[in-house]
Amino acid sequence: MSGLRKSWMEFRTHASILIIAWRSYRNPLVAIEALQKLIVLRRKVLGDHRIMKVAYVDSRCYWDLYAPGLGSPAFKKYIESELNRLQPIPRLHNNEIHYQFTNIFVSITNRCHLQCEHCFEGDVLNTGEHQTPQKFAVKIDALKGLGTSLIHFTGGEPMLRPAEMLRLMTKSDKIDYWILTSGYNFTSKHAGELKSRGLTGVLVSLDHFEKSDHENFRKTAHSYDWAIQAVHNAVAVRLVVALSVCVTRSLATEENLMKYARLARFLGVSFVQLLEPMQAGNYRNRDVGLSRDQLDLLERFYIRMNTCKEFLSFPIFTYHGYHQRRVGCFGSGDRNIYLDTHGNLQACPFCQTHNKSNETDQSVDEQLIELRRTGCPLHAPSADPAS
Repeated sequence: MSGLRKSWMEFRTHASILIIAWRSYRNPLVAIEALQKLIVLRRKVLGDHRIMKVAYVDSRCYWDLYAPGLGSPAFKKYIESELNRLQPIPRLHNNEIHYQFTNIFVSITNRCHLQCEHCFEGDVLNTGEHQTPQKFAVKIDALKGLGTSLIHFTGGEPMLRPAEMLRLMTKSDKIDYWILTSGYNFTSKHAGELKSRGLTGVLVSLDHFEKSDHENFRKTAHSYDWAIQAVHNAVAVRLVVALSVCVTRSLATEENLMKYARLARFLGVSFVQLLEPMQAGNYRNRDVGLSRDQLDLLERFYIRMNTCKEFLSFPIFTYHGYHQRRVGCFGSGDRNIYLDTHGNLQACPFCQTHNKSNETDQSVDEQLIELRRTGCPLHAPSADPAS
């Protein structure tokens, strides 16, 4: 959506945020001060660039891959959380942890049939399940109580446990649910069942526009077809659909990125997530980082795809590296957290350092306090895009 329709939805979004701020503070001066701080934060994250389009799926608007859709019960919770972080809301400020989360990533299995080159769980993949469904439910319920807006099921391959996800999801939670999948087993039947239970969107990993290159990267035959079919199945039931791509050195050229973007537009997805190779999992201790020129290219590409009129018909692009180099990482118990298959909380899927192999005796609150204290050493703010 772009042009006048987008402007109207933008007005509705701003009006909704204004109403939420007024109801939160009951003081117009304090509400305005909080909104001004929110604008400053947005500019720090996105710069002075204005995204020229919005995704419109199943009667809701989505401005960001990791924010709830306008009009959803999770949207109010999300805005309250950000306002409370910048200007404490009286009814919430006595609780140090409440309303601090946006996204929780839950690894519900370490099983997977693929052998992906970059897998961040490569060292624990297929080593056996460590949490019973009951224990997972207890941990997730505790995290839900901390004000989260979105829960993302990941793995391993979460579609090996569709029944488990159906049990853990409920529309009454006022939470948007997502699945991060290779596409394996994301059948039309499962797509419909999950949608009816409360699934909002699906993030499908597609690491190349060429079938042979994707399957070589994933080291699995048919993995390209699984990903493409998963996209079709998700679009058919009106889920928000995103593609995720690890931009390797060989892929990081203007020509390749444009070919990928054209495929994403053809498939009808709403978002594309650009990930940089990181020294985690199967990439640990390997020289996989992008050059400064390639990082500059990714940043320019990200800005162009979201702000230039010639790309209004393309998906919205998400690039975490852009804001990480400017305001730091949103993980480490700040806005995002990762619950691993042992039931432990980690800074994020890529930065796992805390009790990785054994379930901790610490409570959720104790783990969060420790993570916030230590932070994420890999993503401190920097003015240098290559640092």
